[in-house]
Amino acid sequence: MKFNKNQIRKIRGEDIALIPQNPAGSLNPLLSIKTQVVEALQKSKKLPIEKAVQRTVELLQALNIPHPAQLMERYPHQLSGGMNQRILAAIGMAAEPGLLIADEPTRGLDALIRGQVVNLFEDIKEKAGASILFITHDLKVARRLCDEVAVMYRGEIVELAPAGSLFSHPRHPYTRALLNALPENGLKAVDAGEDMQRPYDLDKGCSYYMNCPQADPGCGREFPYMREIKAGHRVRCMNVVEDAKTAKSVSCVSG
Repeated sequence: MKFNKNQIRKIRGEDIALIPQNPAGSLNPLLSIKTQVVEALQKSKKLPIEKAVQRTVELLQALNIPHPAQLMERYPHQLSGGMNQRILAAIGMAAEPGLLIADEPTRGLDALIRGQVVNLFEDIKEKAGASILFITHDLKVARRLCDEVAVMYRGEIVELAPAGSLFSHPRHPYTRALLNALPENGLKAVDAGEDMQRPYDLDKGCSYYMNCPQADPGCGREFPYMREIKAGHRVRCMNVVEDAKTAKSVSCVSG
C-alpha cells in the first residue's frame, strides 16, 4: 500500500511519534518551550491556543516537570539535558500516539542525567498508554525498561525474547558476547577477530559467521531463519545452545 504525503503526515506524530536522542539538536533554540509543545498540539489535535497551552501544562506535569507554567516560558538553553529530554517526550506524547519510538535517548549523557531519562521512560510506560520501541546500546537500560528485547547484528534481528529470558538464558552467540562484555561480569568477551580464511557466501551465509566461536562450515553457506526455541524466545542460529546452563558466563546478569 502506497501512502501520499498527507496520509504519511497524519501517521507521523499522530499514530507514531519519535523522541529523538539529541535534545540540543532537536529543539529550536529560538523558540520557547511553550511554543514548541503548543505547536505539536495544534498540528495533531487542532486545539485552540488556550486549550493547547492548558494541555501543555498537563503534559509537563505528567512528566514530573516542576512549575510547568513558569518553565514552559523558558528556552532550551536555559534547561538541563535531562529536562530538555522530558520536553521532547512531551512533544512526542502530545498527539497520544499508539507507538512511541525512542531513538537512543540515553546516548552521550552522564550518569545523573541518564538516570533521569530512564526514570522518565518508566513514567511514560505508566502514563502514556502507548507502546514504546526503545532503541539503545545500553543493555542495563534495556533490561530495566523493556518487556521484550530484540538483539540486532548487521541490520538483522538475531534474538528476540522476553527480557527476563534473554538476560538470564541468552541463546545466540552474539547476544552472549554482548553480555559477557558488561564490566560487572568481569569476563572476557568472545574474540571478535575475523578469520578471513573461512569460506563464506555473503549472499547466503549467516551474518555473524566470521566472528562466531561456534560456527561450522554450514553456517557460511546457509542463511539461518528465526526459529522459536521456547514460547516467545526466537533465535536466528543453526547452532543454538540448547542447554541454558552453558550460558553460565552471564549468570550474574540475571541477578
